[in-house]
Amino acid sequence: MFNYDSLIGQPGLERTSQAFRRALVAAAQEIGTEPDYLATVIAFESSGTFDSAIRNPLSACVGLIQFCGGAAIAAAASDGLAMSKQEAQSWLAAMTPEKQLRYVVRYFLGRSKGRRNLTLEQTYLLVLAPAHAFKDLGTAAYSKGTIEYTQNKHMDLDQDGRITVGDISSKIRGKYNAATSRPRVPVEGGSADLATAGVGGSEPSLAMLALGVGGFLGWRYLSGWINERSS
Repeated sequence: MFNYDSLIGQPGLERTSQAFRRALVAAAQEIGTEPDYLATVIAFESSGTFDSAIRNPLSACVGLIQFCGGAAIAAAASDGLAMSKQEAQSWLAAMTPEKQLRYVVRYFLGRSKGRRNLTLEQTYLLVLAPAHAFKDLGTAAYSKGTIEYTQNKHMDLDQDGRITVGDISSKIRGKYNAATSRPRVPVEGGSADLATAGVGGSEPSLAMLALGVGGFLGWRYLSGWINERSS
């Protein structure tokens, strides 16, 4: 049991249901991060919609944390379902936001390797660049000449041809800081456990969680989409 009676005032969060907010708090507890951090990451990745069906117009990555092909296939596999990329992404898109949070939890548990007390920056890096989530700020996540750099070159803050852990961290920290001046969003009935919040239930083994969960999430291709998420 835990209490969390409000969430950071990320634009769009005030339009979500109380059921979703309670489920988000429960999901963060299971992941090992702060609910405000998870809310910020989802706000960033979903362009402030908190919509489980939102798709990047070119990459078709979908949902709260923008599940791309490998991660969508792994989400389905964690329920024992063998699906193609398109089938898995459509399956995720058909879920309520509350239900999709279960697969957000599974994604994080497969990537974090049991680490708890995740920082805001680590929480976001586990989505955008999971291999670099626990590395030094100066570490280059992506370099010029790679598709990952091209897709995210707006994050190269000093335009040196390297997107570092520090560059990525600055982006998500800016999103978080901008929301701290806004009114917090209430979580009514904020005392909950994972089952009553709709996030709990039978979880797959870590081996299953890790199976095929690779693939980059979010921030794909379209400059308009990128600009919206950079604001």
